[in-house]
Amino acid sequence: MTAERHNGEFPERADENASWTWLQGIRFSTPHAARDDSPGEWRSSGRVSWRSFAFKRMWGAYGNKPADTDPGPYNPNAPPVQQFRLPHNIAISRDGFVYVADRPNNRIQVFRKDGTFVKEAFVSKRTLLAGAASGFVLSPDPQQRFLYMIDGANHHVWILDRETLQPIARFGQQGLFGGSLNVPHAIAVDSRGNIYVGENFDARRFERFLYKGLGTPVAGANPPTTIVR
Repeated sequence: MTAERHNGEFPERADENASWTWLQGIRFSTPHAARDDSPGEWRSSGRVSWRSFAFKRMWGAYGNKPADTDPGPYNPNAPPVQQFRLPHNIAISRDGFVYVADRPNNRIQVFRKDGTFVKEAFVSKRTLLAGAASGFVLSPDPQQRFLYMIDGANHHVWILDRETLQPIARFGQQGLFGGSLNVPHAIAVDSRGNIYVGENFDARRFERFLYKGLGTPVAGANPPTTIVR
């Protein structure tokens, strides 16, 4: 790990690789999903309802009109399905893009606020079960360079380049010890870059991973950070 960053400031230029260290774990009953919103408009995915706000618009995968037809079981070898299977999390960047985690389809789709489709990326595409794209949060630097995605099926946190949506690194492995993850289900980040992960099932806790700077991960850190080439 590199030296800890001070005063909540990001360096003007930095290496793309970042690493964290586990700091502490706090148990809760059942951590659940997180959501971001933009000023003046509220958006939700999954089962969140904002009854006091007027409905404005909705859309499905690729900006299509939503359909309730059953797409059948996920097949990683089939062409991408044209509807969401389960939009499990949503985030809105400062520059106005809407990011949707389509969990069982193992993908992230990006839209403009009017529902115009921009691009998509698959992470751990061959994951079955509940899917890999459980949710995400944007990094707190002014450019929001990174997208931190929780992978509940494989028990990871993926670090993606927000511009390309390509994985840079990941950390976490299944377990109940400090620094391990067991079905990560919610994620948040504070202004200093520390990452908070809520876990489901046997763990039922939040863990905090302390941001230590950008650079090459140090061997022996807890948890180890794996660079994705």
